[in-house]
Amino acid sequence: MEDACRREVREETSVELNELALVGVYSDLNRDPRGHIVSIAYTTRLPSDVLPRAGSDATSAEWVDTSQVTLGLDHAQILADAKAKIFSHIRSEGHDAQADH
Repeated sequence: MEDACRREVREETSVELNELALVGVYSDLNRDPRGHIVSIAYTTRLPSDVLPRAGSDATSAEWVDTSQVTLGLDHAQILADAKAKIFSHIRSEGHDAQADH
């Protein structure tokens, strides 16, 4: 799945991903009125100067302030889960760095 994620992101945004961390698998039968859709979400680290470019079948690609857009379906929950995972990782790294001193 990680390779498929990297490939899709590269095709749609021209952004190359390295290490991925699983956020979760979202498969509730009622999460999407169009039918049973399964989403697998990951986080990754990117350099701050990476800019997405539309590719393949994407008409545009850009970074957005998620507090300024309306997210559909359960995407707000997926994003909240991703943020929690990132902040947990940052706190863990900080704790590990303090333990090294």
